[in-house]
Amino acid sequence: MIDDPAARSAQPARAAVNTGSALLLVALLALIGSFVYGIRQPGATFVWGTNMISDLGDGSCRTWNERWVCSPGWLVFNMGCIVAGSATITAAWTLRDGWGRRLAGGVAVLGLGLILLGVTPNNLNHPLHMMAAVVALPVPALGLLITGIRPRTHAEQRGRWPRVILTSGCLVLCAEHLVPGGEVIAYGPAEMMAVLLLLLALACDIAVLHAMVTATLPRSTGRDRAG
Repeated sequence: MIDDPAARSAQPARAAVNTGSALLLVALLALIGSFVYGIRQPGATFVWGTNMISDLGDGSCRTWNERWVCSPGWLVFNMGCIVAGSATITAAWTLRDGWGRRLAGGVAVLGLGLILLGVTPNNLNHPLHMMAAVVALPVPALGLLITGIRPRTHAEQRGRWPRVILTSGCLVLCAEHLVPGGEVIAYGPAEMMAVLLLLLALACDIAVLHAMVTATLPRSTGRDRAG
């Protein structure tokens, strides 16, 4: 039987869904803004085919893994990751009644990974940085995939197939750029596409919540409008 925490609280409140959506938008804008700022700084080196996104948070100019890394805007990029991660965790908490614990937890893990990326740049601690990259992308993608394969709430059920397809693609691309050797797609494009698929999955789940809220709103009648 599918449990429905949203039904127990008379469906997710419109204010909570709107607030959570706004927080996720803030997170997205923080990531995009810090990324654009990083690649546009004088002296920044970012080659789309070879550089990883988190190279923009590396505080040193050097050759790393056979690619040149140099990002004068590293501090702003890392701060953008921290802001985005904090907003994402807050959004997950705000939307927990509508999404349920598992779906909200997966989104919160994504936020945690973004914060870890911001505080552990590659030049300071490579093992921790790689752990943060795993927490930020494949771990939440796997968690969201599980909610699609075995849904337990109506929010998980209603948005399951887009989530399954998008997160499956994200995980394949994560394996492509995180597992050493034998890559078919270059590191940079594989990572970019993986991030895009995960964001699309989140957008679908937000749309499901908005649809659930809209469905529970009282329909106004002509008499109501006249009154």
